Amino acid sequence: MASRDVQRHRTSKKELDDIRALIARDLADAGVTAVSADRRFATAYNAALLTAHLMIACAGYRVTAKTGHHKVAFDAITLSANASKYADYFERCRRKRNVIDYTRSHVATETEAQEILEKATEFHEFVGSLGVSITRCRAIYLPSSRRPSHDTRGTPCFG
Repeated sequence: MASRDVQRHRTSKKELDDIRALIARDLADAGVTAVSADRRFATAYNAALLTAHLMIACAGYRVTAKTGHHKVAFDAITLSANASKYADYFERCRRKRNVIDYTRSHVATETEAQEILEKATEFHEFVGSLGVSITRCRAIYLPSSRRPSHDTRGTPCFG
């Protein structure tokens, strides 16, 4: 990861609440079978990406990369124990989502749309189970040598 791709960031309860609301919306929307499998796949992927951003924000950072910011976000979560299996899965999904959003339609199958929704939900639950405050999140996500020195005084990460 390039040093400018992820930078220290002081988060707030409002920022985390806003991200959680976006995740909840996308997980709900990805379950609406009246839309295409492609759109459900891309929406579930977005919920996973936002969950990665939530995890990164709890650690006191944010992704600042302009190019490749999705890949950077999923690479960053591999710093957490047990998150690499999600990073690997969503990295593969990222490529398919790019095709869906920029190249072709009818790419994702019904099975793939359902699977990514299940994985995005599981990832969100996994992240939610890790901690309840910014300080706790930092302790879980980052080795002590990489933790930011600032503190947001126990702002809740997860609702």
